[in-house]
Amino acid sequence: MRAIRRWATSIAASFDYVITQVENHEAIVTSAIKDMQSAGNKARGQLSRVRRDGENMRKRIDDLKELERVWQERAVRVHDKDEAKALECLRRRKQINRELEALETQEKEHTRLANQLSSDLKVIDERVAELGHHVQEVGLVLPKGQALAGAPGLAIALAAAAALHQLEGLGGH
Repeated sequence: MRAIRRWATSIAASFDYVITQVENHEAIVTSAIKDMQSAGNKARGQLSRVRRDGENMRKRIDDLKELERVWQERAVRVHDKDEAKALECLRRRKQINRELEALETQEKEHTRLANQLSSDLKVIDERVAELGHHVQEVGLVLPKGQALAGAPGLAIALAAAAALHQLEGLGGH
């Protein structure tokens, strides 16, 4: 009977070890999912700001184009009356044109970065979903945060441990 008790104790200890390892793995996976979700939320906030900045840049580009047109019209309108004013209008139009070109270049880069950020966010969301599905399939984390109750094979292991515990109790009588 001692051999059976030793064997039962050994099996029970092995189950305890397995359960501890699964619980540790569950905590690591849960933490990784939370970290990825947090990164996704930060990226969403950043993407929102980037998009808002892009809209502001496009509005400023439109404003500069309008100013450029206004200075051009002024130059044409005053050319016959006052050549110095017409030259000043052209100088301002040229200055606005340089600012416009620089802003358009920045806006293109900004759009590229916004698209990259959006793509990265999709990857993060996909990976979180994949990991969540994998965890659900494996059964480590249940929808309501119940730990281990539905893990595949765990019910069998717990039943076996209970049976061994009963055997141990019978052997001791």
